[in-house]
Amino acid sequence: MVKEWVKYIIWVGGATLWATICFIIPDFADNPIGNVRALASVIAYIFSVSIFHFFLLYLIGANKYICAGVLPIYAIAGAICSYYRYFYHVSITPLLLDATIHTTVQEASGVISIWLILWVLLCLSVGIGFCYLRFHLFNQRVPLWSVLILIVFGCGYYFAIPRLREGLNTRYPLNVLHSTIECIKNSHKVATVRTTPKYERENIPDSLTVIVVLGEAVRADHLQLNGYKRETTPKLMRRKNIVSLPNIYSPYTNTTSSIPHIITRADSAHADYAYTEHSFVTIFRQEHFNTVWLSNQDLAEALYDFLLEPDTVIYTKAAIQQSLYGKWLDGELLPIFEESINHSQQLIILHMVGSHWLYDTHVTDDFCVFHPTISNRDVRLNTIEQIVNSYDNSIVYMDSFLDTIIKKIENRPAILLYLSDHGESLGEGGRFLHAQEDAEEEKRPAAIIWYSDQYEYLFPQKVAALKSNHLNHYRTDYLYHSVLSAAGIEISGENSGLDIFR
Repeated sequence: MVKEWVKYIIWVGGATLWATICFIIPDFADNPIGNVRALASVIAYIFSVSIFHFFLLYLIGANKYICAGVLPIYAIAGAICSYYRYFYHVSITPLLLDATIHTTVQEASGVISIWLILWVLLCLSVGIGFCYLRFHLFNQRVPLWSVLILIVFGCGYYFAIPRLREGLNTRYPLNVLHSTIECIKNSHKVATVRTTPKYERENIPDSLTVIVVLGEAVRADHLQLNGYKRETTPKLMRRKNIVSLPNIYSPYTNTTSSIPHIITRADSAHADYAYTEHSFVTIFRQEHFNTVWLSNQDLAEALYDFLLEPDTVIYTKAAIQQSLYGKWLDGELLPIFEESINHSQQLIILHMVGSHWLYDTHVTDDFCVFHPTISNRDVRLNTIEQIVNSYDNSIVYMDSFLDTIIKKIENRPAILLYLSDHGESLGEGGRFLHAQEDAEEEKRPAAIIWYSDQYEYLFPQKVAALKSNHLNHYRTDYLYHSVLSAAGIEISGENSGLDIFR
Protein backbone atom coordinates (compact mmCIF):
# COMPACT_ATOMS: atom_id res chain seq x y z
CA MET A 1 0.00 0.00 0.00
CA VAL A 2 2.88 2.35 0.78
CA LYS A 3 4.26 1.73 -2.69
CA GLU A 4 0.91 2.61 -4.23
CA TRP A 5 0.66 5.77 -2.14
CA VAL A 6 4.12 6.83 -3.32
CA LYS A 7 2.87 6.43 -6.88
CA TYR A 8 -0.01 8.73 -6.04
CA ILE A 9 2.35 11.34 -4.58
CA ILE A 10 4.33 11.19 -7.82
CA TRP A 11 1.08 11.64 -9.77
CA VAL A 12 0.13 14.69 -7.68
CA GLY A 13 3.64 16.09 -8.07
CA GLY A 14 3.46 15.72 -11.85
CA ALA A 15 0.04 17.37 -11.97
CA THR A 16 1.35 20.22 -9.80
CA LEU A 17 4.32 20.73 -12.13
CA TRP A 18 1.89 20.90 -15.06
CA ALA A 19 -0.28 23.45 -13.19
CA THR A 20 2.79 25.50 -12.27
CA ILE A 21 4.03 25.72 -15.84
CA CYS A 22 0.67 26.24 -17.52
CA PHE A 23 -1.43 28.15 -14.98
CA ILE A 24 0.80 29.70 -12.31
CA ILE A 25 3.91 31.04 -14.07
CA PRO A 26 1.86 32.94 -16.74
CA ASP A 27 0.13 34.70 -13.83
CA PHE A 28 3.50 36.22 -12.86
CA ALA A 29 4.65 37.14 -16.38
CA ASP A 30 4.27 40.90 -15.85
CA ASN A 31 5.62 41.11 -12.30
CA PRO A 32 8.16 43.94 -12.02
CA ILE A 33 11.63 42.39 -11.62
CA GLY A 34 14.34 44.98 -11.20
CA ASN A 35 17.03 42.98 -9.45
CA VAL A 36 18.03 39.55 -8.17
CA ARG A 37 16.19 40.12 -4.91
CA ALA A 38 12.97 40.84 -6.77
CA LEU A 39 13.46 37.74 -8.92
CA ALA A 40 13.96 35.61 -5.81
CA SER A 41 10.76 37.06 -4.36
CA VAL A 42 8.75 36.13 -7.46
CA ILE A 43 10.19 32.61 -7.50
CA ALA A 44 9.31 32.19 -3.83
CA TYR A 45 5.79 33.39 -4.54
CA ILE A 46 5.39 30.96 -7.45
CA PHE A 47 6.58 28.15 -5.18
CA SER A 48 4.10 29.13 -2.45
CA VAL A 49 1.20 29.13 -4.94
CA SER A 50 2.38 25.77 -6.31
CA ILE A 51 2.19 24.30 -2.80
CA PHE A 52 -1.46 25.34 -2.60
CA HIS A 53 -2.13 23.67 -5.96
CA PHE A 54 -0.41 20.52 -4.66
CA PHE A 55 -2.88 20.41 -1.76
CA LEU A 56 -5.78 21.07 -4.14
CA LEU A 57 -4.75 18.44 -6.69
CA TYR A 58 -4.18 15.89 -3.93
CA LEU A 59 -7.81 16.34 -2.86
CA ILE A 60 -9.13 16.35 -6.44
CA GLY A 61 -7.40 13.08 -7.20
CA ALA A 62 -8.28 11.36 -3.93
CA ASN A 63 -11.34 9.86 -5.61
CA LYS A 64 -10.80 8.81 -9.20
CA TYR A 65 -14.37 9.57 -10.24
CA ILE A 66 -14.24 13.05 -8.75
CA CYS A 67 -10.89 13.45 -10.50
CA ALA A 68 -12.45 12.51 -13.86
CA GLY A 69 -15.18 15.11 -13.39
CA VAL A 70 -13.22 17.99 -11.85
CA LEU A 71 -9.73 17.86 -13.40
CA PRO A 72 -10.88 18.62 -16.98
CA ILE A 73 -12.84 21.65 -15.69
CA TYR A 74 -9.77 22.72 -13.70
CA ALA A 75 -7.72 22.43 -16.92
CA ILE A 76 -10.14 24.40 -19.10
CA ALA A 77 -10.63 27.21 -16.57
CA GLY A 78 -6.90 27.38 -15.86
CA ALA A 79 -6.08 27.55 -19.57
CA ILE A 80 -8.53 30.42 -20.15
CA CYS A 81 -7.30 32.37 -17.13
CA SER A 82 -3.61 31.89 -17.96
CA TYR A 83 -4.15 32.85 -21.60
CA TYR A 84 -5.82 36.18 -20.81
CA ARG A 85 -3.46 36.81 -17.92
CA TYR A 86 -0.39 36.36 -20.17
CA PHE A 87 -1.56 38.00 -23.39
CA TYR A 88 -4.02 40.60 -22.07
CA HIS A 89 -2.51 41.14 -18.58
CA VAL A 90 -5.90 40.85 -16.91
CA SER A 91 -7.03 38.97 -13.83
CA ILE A 92 -10.43 37.48 -13.10
CA THR A 93 -12.65 39.86 -11.09
CA PRO A 94 -16.42 40.05 -10.36
CA LEU A 95 -16.72 42.93 -12.81
CA LEU A 96 -14.93 41.01 -15.53
CA LEU A 97 -17.21 38.01 -15.03
CA ASP A 98 -20.28 40.24 -15.08
CA ALA A 99 -19.07 41.94 -18.25
CA THR A 100 -18.42 38.53 -19.82
CA ILE A 101 -21.91 37.31 -18.98
CA HIS A 102 -23.51 40.40 -20.50
CA THR A 103 -21.26 40.76 -23.53
CA THR A 104 -22.45 40.31 -27.10
CA VAL A 105 -21.25 37.66 -29.53
CA GLN A 106 -19.62 40.38 -31.61
CA GLU A 107 -17.69 41.75 -28.62
CA ALA A 108 -16.66 38.26 -27.48
CA SER A 109 -15.34 37.37 -30.94
CA GLY A 110 -12.78 40.15 -30.61
CA VAL A 111 -10.99 38.41 -27.74
CA ILE A 112 -11.39 34.77 -28.81
CA SER A 113 -8.71 33.51 -31.13
CA ILE A 114 -7.53 30.22 -32.60
CA TRP A 115 -4.57 30.38 -30.21
CA LEU A 116 -6.88 30.45 -27.20
CA ILE A 117 -8.78 27.45 -28.53
CA LEU A 118 -5.55 25.53 -29.19
CA TRP A 119 -4.20 26.38 -25.72
CA VAL A 120 -7.44 25.21 -24.06
CA LEU A 121 -7.39 21.97 -26.07
CA LEU A 122 -3.74 21.35 -25.18
CA CYS A 123 -4.33 21.88 -21.44
CA LEU A 124 -7.50 19.81 -21.57
CA SER A 125 -5.61 16.98 -23.26
CA VAL A 126 -2.97 17.02 -20.54
CA GLY A 127 -5.71 17.07 -17.89
CA ILE A 128 -7.43 14.06 -19.48
CA GLY A 129 -4.03 12.36 -19.62
CA PHE A 130 -3.63 12.79 -15.87
CA CYS A 131 -7.14 11.37 -15.39
CA TYR A 132 -6.13 8.33 -17.45
CA LEU A 133 -3.03 7.84 -15.30
CA ARG A 134 -5.14 8.18 -12.16
CA PHE A 135 -7.32 5.29 -13.29
CA HIS A 136 -4.57 3.03 -14.59
CA LEU A 137 -1.35 3.90 -12.76
CA PHE A 138 -2.91 4.25 -9.34
CA ASN A 139 -6.32 2.59 -9.18
CA GLN A 140 -6.45 2.38 -5.38
CA ARG A 141 -8.21 4.51 -2.82
CA VAL A 142 -6.10 7.23 -1.31
CA PRO A 143 -5.73 6.61 2.45
CA LEU A 144 -8.37 8.57 4.32
CA TRP A 145 -5.88 9.55 7.01
CA SER A 146 -3.71 11.27 4.42
CA VAL A 147 -6.68 13.25 3.09
CA LEU A 148 -7.62 14.43 6.59
CA ILE A 149 -4.02 15.38 7.38
CA LEU A 150 -3.77 17.27 4.09
CA ILE A 151 -6.99 19.20 4.79
CA VAL A 152 -5.60 20.27 8.18
CA PHE A 153 -2.25 21.28 6.69
CA GLY A 154 -3.93 23.00 3.74
CA CYS A 155 -6.22 25.07 5.98
CA GLY A 156 -3.28 25.98 8.18
CA TYR A 157 -1.25 26.97 5.14
CA TYR A 158 -4.06 29.17 3.83
CA PHE A 159 -5.06 30.88 7.07
CA ALA A 160 -1.72 31.17 8.90
CA ILE A 161 -0.21 34.04 6.88
CA PRO A 162 -2.61 36.88 5.93
CA ARG A 163 -0.37 38.23 3.14
CA LEU A 164 -0.10 34.78 1.58
CA ARG A 165 -3.86 34.31 1.85
CA GLU A 166 -4.51 37.65 0.14
CA GLY A 167 -2.12 36.65 -2.63
CA LEU A 168 -3.75 33.25 -3.13
CA ASN A 169 -7.16 34.90 -3.36
CA THR A 170 -5.99 36.87 -6.41
CA ARG A 171 -4.57 33.79 -8.16
CA TYR A 172 -6.14 30.89 -10.00
CA PRO A 173 -8.31 29.09 -8.95
CA LEU A 174 -9.40 31.07 -5.87
CA ASN A 175 -9.84 34.27 -7.89
CA VAL A 176 -12.37 32.45 -10.09
CA LEU A 177 -14.22 31.08 -7.06
CA HIS A 178 -14.25 34.43 -5.27
CA SER A 179 -15.34 36.37 -8.36
CA THR A 180 -18.11 33.89 -9.17
CA ILE A 181 -19.51 34.11 -5.63
CA GLU A 182 -19.39 37.91 -5.69
CA CYS A 183 -21.00 38.03 -9.12
CA ILE A 184 -23.86 35.80 -7.94
CA LYS A 185 -24.29 37.82 -4.74
CA ASN A 186 -24.43 41.09 -6.66
CA SER A 187 -26.90 39.75 -9.20
CA HIS A 188 -29.33 38.83 -6.40
CA LYS A 189 -28.73 41.86 -4.27
CA VAL A 190 -31.62 44.23 -3.62
CA ALA A 191 -30.85 47.80 -2.71
CA THR A 192 -31.13 48.66 0.96
CA VAL A 193 -34.24 50.66 1.80
CA ARG A 194 -32.70 54.10 2.05
CA THR A 195 -34.22 57.49 2.69
CA THR A 196 -33.42 60.97 1.41
CA PRO A 197 -33.25 63.87 3.87
CA LYS A 198 -35.37 66.96 3.34
CA TYR A 199 -33.63 69.77 1.54
CA GLU A 200 -34.22 73.30 0.32
CA ARG A 201 -33.50 74.82 -3.07
CA GLU A 202 -31.55 78.03 -2.77
CA ASN A 203 -30.84 79.22 -6.29
CA ILE A 204 -30.11 76.44 -8.77
CA PRO A 205 -29.05 77.94 -12.13
CA ASP A 206 -30.44 76.60 -15.39
CA SER A 207 -26.97 75.59 -16.54
CA LEU A 208 -24.42 74.09 -14.14
CA THR A 209 -21.85 71.30 -14.32
CA VAL A 210 -20.78 69.80 -11.00
CA ILE A 211 -17.80 67.43 -11.06
CA VAL A 212 -16.90 65.29 -8.03
CA VAL A 213 -13.60 63.43 -8.29
CA LEU A 214 -13.05 60.71 -5.68
CA GLY A 215 -9.32 60.19 -5.39
CA GLU A 216 -7.42 57.25 -3.99
CA ALA A 217 -4.71 57.29 -1.30
CA VAL A 218 -3.43 60.83 -2.00
CA ARG A 219 -1.92 62.67 0.97
CA ALA A 220 -2.40 66.40 1.45
CA ASP A 221 1.22 66.90 2.49
CA HIS A 222 2.50 65.57 -0.87
CA LEU A 223 0.76 68.28 -2.89
CA GLN A 224 2.90 71.12 -4.18
CA LEU A 225 -0.25 73.22 -3.73
CA ASN A 226 0.17 72.73 0.02
CA GLY A 227 3.85 73.64 0.15
CA TYR A 228 5.40 70.23 -0.61
CA LYS A 229 9.03 70.60 -1.69
CA ARG A 230 8.55 68.76 -4.98
CA GLU A 231 6.65 69.87 -8.08
CA THR A 232 3.86 67.31 -7.82
CA THR A 233 1.06 69.64 -8.99
CA PRO A 234 2.74 71.93 -11.53
CA LYS A 235 -0.29 72.29 -13.81
CA LEU A 236 -2.74 73.11 -11.05
CA MET A 237 -0.23 75.58 -9.60
CA ARG A 238 -0.46 77.59 -12.84
CA ARG A 239 -4.26 77.64 -12.84
CA LYS A 240 -6.40 80.36 -11.36
CA ASN A 241 -9.50 79.58 -9.29
CA ILE A 242 -7.77 76.64 -7.58
CA VAL A 243 -8.31 76.27 -3.83
CA SER A 244 -6.57 73.51 -1.88
CA LEU A 245 -7.89 72.34 1.49
CA PRO A 246 -4.84 71.13 3.44
CA ASN A 247 -6.57 70.38 6.74
CA ILE A 248 -9.06 67.64 5.93
CA TYR A 249 -9.33 64.67 8.30
CA SER A 250 -10.60 61.23 7.29
CA PRO A 251 -11.75 58.95 10.11
CA TYR A 252 -11.37 55.97 7.79
CA THR A 253 -8.27 54.63 6.06
CA ASN A 254 -9.80 52.30 3.46
CA THR A 255 -12.04 52.87 0.45
CA THR A 256 -14.86 50.55 1.50
CA SER A 257 -15.47 52.47 4.73
CA SER A 258 -14.54 55.94 3.53
CA ILE A 259 -16.54 56.43 0.32
CA PRO A 260 -20.01 55.66 1.78
CA HIS A 261 -19.17 58.11 4.57
CA ILE A 262 -18.08 60.80 2.09
CA ILE A 263 -21.04 60.67 -0.29
CA THR A 264 -23.81 60.45 2.34
CA ARG A 265 -24.88 62.61 5.28
CA ALA A 266 -22.97 60.28 7.63
CA ASP A 267 -20.78 61.99 10.20
CA SER A 268 -19.23 61.22 13.59
CA ALA A 269 -22.61 61.56 15.30
CA HIS A 270 -24.63 59.70 12.65
CA ALA A 271 -22.37 57.06 11.12
CA ASP A 272 -25.43 54.91 10.37
CA TYR A 273 -26.53 57.33 7.63
CA ALA A 274 -23.95 55.64 5.38
CA TYR A 275 -26.20 52.56 5.47
CA THR A 276 -29.69 54.11 5.74
CA GLU A 277 -29.66 57.16 3.45
CA HIS A 278 -29.11 57.83 -0.22
CA SER A 279 -26.05 59.71 -1.40
CA PHE A 280 -26.16 63.28 -2.72
CA VAL A 281 -26.66 61.78 -6.20
CA THR A 282 -30.35 61.12 -5.52
CA ILE A 283 -30.94 64.75 -4.56
CA PHE A 284 -29.28 65.93 -7.77
CA ARG A 285 -31.51 63.57 -9.77
CA GLN A 286 -34.59 64.89 -8.01
CA GLU A 287 -33.52 68.36 -9.09
CA HIS A 288 -33.35 67.15 -12.71
CA PHE A 289 -29.58 66.99 -13.01
CA ASN A 290 -28.30 64.33 -15.35
CA THR A 291 -26.16 62.13 -13.09
CA VAL A 292 -23.21 60.01 -14.23
CA TRP A 293 -20.79 57.81 -12.27
CA LEU A 294 -17.55 56.94 -14.08
CA SER A 295 -15.34 54.45 -12.27
CA ASN A 296 -11.80 53.26 -12.72
CA GLN A 297 -12.00 51.05 -9.63
CA ASP A 298 -13.47 47.59 -9.25
CA LEU A 299 -16.94 47.18 -7.77
CA ALA A 300 -16.78 47.27 -3.98
CA GLU A 301 -19.73 45.67 -2.22
CA ALA A 302 -20.14 48.76 -0.01
CA LEU A 303 -20.83 50.88 -3.12
CA TYR A 304 -23.34 48.60 -4.81
CA ASP A 305 -26.48 50.37 -3.53
CA PHE A 306 -25.10 53.81 -4.39
CA LEU A 307 -24.41 52.78 -7.98
CA LEU A 308 -28.14 52.22 -8.44
CA GLU A 309 -28.74 55.96 -7.94
CA PRO A 310 -27.12 57.68 -10.99
CA ASP A 311 -28.74 57.81 -14.42
CA THR A 312 -25.61 56.29 -15.92
CA VAL A 313 -22.80 54.14 -14.48
CA ILE A 314 -19.77 53.28 -16.61
CA TYR A 315 -16.71 51.26 -15.67
CA THR A 316 -13.51 51.57 -17.66
CA LYS A 317 -11.97 48.61 -19.39
CA ALA A 318 -9.09 48.83 -16.88
CA ALA A 319 -11.46 48.57 -13.90
CA ILE A 320 -13.27 45.57 -15.38
CA GLN A 321 -10.19 43.65 -16.46
CA GLN A 322 -8.08 44.82 -13.51
CA SER A 323 -4.53 43.85 -14.37
CA LEU A 324 -2.45 43.06 -11.31
CA TYR A 325 0.78 44.52 -12.69
CA GLY A 326 0.02 45.94 -16.12
CA LYS A 327 -0.92 49.59 -16.65
CA TRP A 328 -4.17 50.66 -15.00
CA LEU A 329 -4.54 54.32 -15.85
CA ASP A 330 -7.08 56.96 -14.89
CA GLY A 331 -6.56 58.42 -18.34
CA GLU A 332 -9.04 55.81 -19.57
CA LEU A 333 -11.75 57.85 -17.85
CA LEU A 334 -11.08 60.97 -19.94
CA PRO A 335 -12.66 59.99 -23.30
CA ILE A 336 -15.70 58.60 -21.45
CA PHE A 337 -15.91 61.83 -19.45
CA GLU A 338 -15.77 63.96 -22.59
CA GLU A 339 -18.62 61.97 -24.14
CA SER A 340 -20.65 62.35 -20.94
CA ILE A 341 -20.64 66.17 -20.90
CA ASN A 342 -23.83 66.61 -22.87
CA HIS A 343 -26.37 68.25 -20.54
CA SER A 344 -26.81 71.79 -19.27
CA GLN A 345 -27.42 70.56 -15.72
CA GLN A 346 -25.14 67.71 -14.85
CA LEU A 347 -23.41 65.92 -11.97
CA ILE A 348 -20.48 63.71 -12.96
CA ILE A 349 -18.59 61.61 -10.44
CA LEU A 350 -15.21 60.17 -11.39
CA HIS A 351 -13.80 57.47 -9.12
CA MET A 352 -10.04 57.24 -9.67
CA VAL A 353 -7.63 54.38 -9.02
CA GLY A 354 -5.23 57.23 -8.20
CA SER A 355 -2.23 56.49 -6.03
CA HIS A 356 -3.08 52.90 -5.19
CA TRP A 357 -0.26 50.37 -4.97
CA LEU A 358 1.50 49.45 -7.32
CA TYR A 359 2.07 53.17 -7.93
CA ASP A 360 4.03 52.76 -11.17
CA THR A 361 1.20 50.86 -12.83
CA HIS A 362 -1.00 53.96 -12.60
CA VAL A 363 1.49 56.28 -14.29
CA THR A 364 2.66 56.54 -17.89
CA ASP A 365 6.40 56.74 -18.50
CA ASP A 366 6.36 60.45 -19.36
CA PHE A 367 5.10 61.25 -15.84
CA CYS A 368 7.87 59.32 -14.09
CA VAL A 369 9.82 62.46 -13.20
CA PHE A 370 11.29 61.23 -9.91
CA HIS A 371 13.82 58.39 -9.90
CA PRO A 372 14.63 55.66 -8.93
CA THR A 373 11.18 54.07 -8.82
CA ILE A 374 9.93 50.84 -7.26
CA SER A 375 11.53 47.63 -8.49
CA ASN A 376 9.48 44.99 -6.65
CA ARG A 377 5.79 44.32 -6.13
CA ASP A 378 6.56 43.56 -2.46
CA VAL A 379 6.58 47.06 -0.94
CA ARG A 380 9.12 46.14 1.74
CA LEU A 381 11.69 45.04 -0.84
CA ASN A 382 11.95 48.62 -2.12
CA THR A 383 13.80 51.52 -0.53
CA ILE A 384 11.87 54.43 1.00
CA GLU A 385 13.31 56.63 -1.76
CA GLN A 386 11.89 54.34 -4.47
CA ILE A 387 8.48 54.19 -2.78
CA VAL A 388 8.20 57.97 -2.31
CA ASN A 389 9.42 58.66 -5.86
CA SER A 390 6.84 56.34 -7.39
CA TYR A 391 4.11 57.69 -5.13
CA ASP A 392 4.93 61.28 -6.03
CA ASN A 393 4.92 60.37 -9.73
CA SER A 394 1.34 59.13 -9.31
CA ILE A 395 0.39 62.55 -7.94
CA VAL A 396 2.04 64.27 -10.91
CA TYR A 397 -0.16 62.09 -13.12
CA MET A 398 -3.22 63.04 -11.04
CA ASP A 399 -2.32 66.72 -11.47
CA SER A 400 -2.42 66.32 -15.25
CA PHE A 401 -5.63 64.29 -15.05
CA LEU A 402 -7.46 67.00 -13.10
CA ASP A 403 -6.07 69.72 -15.34
CA THR A 404 -7.39 67.92 -18.42
CA ILE A 405 -10.87 67.69 -16.89
CA ILE A 406 -10.80 71.40 -16.07
CA LYS A 407 -9.86 72.25 -19.67
CA LYS A 408 -13.02 70.53 -20.86
CA ILE A 409 -15.35 72.49 -18.57
CA GLU A 410 -13.61 75.84 -18.00
CA ASN A 411 -15.81 77.73 -20.48
CA ARG A 412 -19.11 76.85 -18.78
CA PRO A 413 -20.65 77.40 -15.34
CA ALA A 414 -18.83 74.59 -13.57
CA ILE A 415 -17.22 73.55 -10.32
CA LEU A 416 -14.95 70.60 -9.52
CA LEU A 417 -14.51 69.11 -6.05
CA TYR A 418 -11.68 66.61 -5.60
CA LEU A 419 -11.31 64.58 -2.40
CA SER A 420 -9.11 61.56 -1.80
CA ASP A 421 -10.74 58.80 0.22
CA HIS A 422 -7.77 58.60 2.60
CA GLY A 423 -4.00 59.06 2.73
CA GLU A 424 -1.13 56.59 2.49
CA SER A 425 1.71 55.41 4.71
CA LEU A 426 5.14 55.73 3.11
CA GLY A 427 7.33 54.12 5.74
CA GLU A 428 6.35 56.14 8.81
CA GLY A 429 6.82 53.91 11.84
CA GLY A 430 7.51 51.00 9.52
CA ARG A 431 4.03 51.31 8.00
CA PHE A 432 3.24 51.16 4.28
CA LEU A 433 0.13 51.48 2.07
CA HIS A 434 -3.14 52.08 4.00
CA ALA A 435 -6.06 50.53 5.96
CA GLN A 436 -4.20 50.93 9.26
CA GLU A 437 -6.37 52.62 11.86
CA ASP A 438 -3.50 53.95 13.99
CA ALA A 439 -1.69 55.69 11.10
CA GLU A 440 -2.34 59.43 11.26
CA GLU A 441 -0.68 60.04 7.89
CA GLU A 442 -3.42 57.90 6.33
CA LYS A 443 -6.08 60.20 7.77
CA ARG A 444 -4.90 63.36 6.00
CA PRO A 445 -6.33 63.16 2.47
CA ALA A 446 -5.82 65.69 -0.29
CA ALA A 447 -8.74 67.96 -1.20
CA ILE A 448 -8.92 70.49 -4.05
CA ILE A 449 -11.68 72.70 -5.43
CA TRP A 450 -11.72 74.53 -8.78
CA TYR A 451 -14.44 76.84 -10.09
CA SER A 452 -14.93 78.55 -13.44
CA ASP A 453 -15.23 82.31 -13.91
CA GLN A 454 -18.89 81.81 -14.86
CA TYR A 455 -19.49 79.91 -11.65
CA GLU A 456 -17.97 82.75 -9.62
CA TYR A 457 -20.26 85.18 -11.42
CA LEU A 458 -23.29 83.10 -10.42
CA PHE A 459 -22.17 82.46 -6.83
CA PRO A 460 -19.77 85.22 -5.70
CA GLN A 461 -20.65 84.78 -2.03
CA LYS A 462 -19.97 81.07 -2.14
CA VAL A 463 -16.57 81.59 -3.73
CA ALA A 464 -15.71 84.25 -1.14
CA ALA A 465 -16.68 81.87 1.66
CA LEU A 466 -14.59 79.09 0.11
CA LYS A 467 -11.52 81.30 0.03
CA SER A 468 -12.14 82.33 3.63
CA ASN A 469 -12.67 78.78 4.87
CA HIS A 470 -10.04 76.81 2.95
CA LEU A 471 -7.56 76.63 5.86
CA ASN A 472 -10.20 75.55 8.37
CA HIS A 473 -10.12 72.02 9.76
CA TYR A 474 -12.86 69.77 8.39
CA ARG A 475 -13.64 66.09 8.48
CA THR A 476 -14.53 64.44 5.18
CA ASP A 477 -18.15 65.02 6.28
CA TYR A 478 -17.89 68.41 4.57
CA LEU A 479 -18.12 67.02 1.03
CA TYR A 480 -21.76 65.89 1.11
CA HIS A 481 -23.05 69.26 2.30
CA SER A 482 -20.59 71.28 0.25
CA VAL A 483 -21.29 69.63 -3.10
CA LEU A 484 -25.02 70.21 -2.60
CA SER A 485 -24.40 73.78 -1.51
CA ALA A 486 -22.20 74.34 -4.56
CA ALA A 487 -25.29 73.66 -6.70
CA GLY A 488 -27.62 75.83 -4.62
CA ILE A 489 -29.11 73.06 -2.45
CA GLU A 490 -29.20 73.00 1.35
CA ILE A 491 -30.14 70.13 3.66
CA SER A 492 -32.96 71.39 5.89
CA GLY A 493 -31.96 72.17 9.47
CA GLU A 494 -28.33 71.14 9.07
CA ASN A 495 -25.37 72.85 10.69
CA SER A 496 -23.89 75.22 8.12
CA GLY A 497 -20.45 74.56 9.65
CA LEU A 498 -20.22 71.48 7.41
CA ASP A 499 -20.64 73.63 4.30
CA ILE A 500 -17.36 75.08 3.05
CA PHE A 501 -19.30 77.54 0.86
CA ARG A 502 -20.84 79.35 3.86
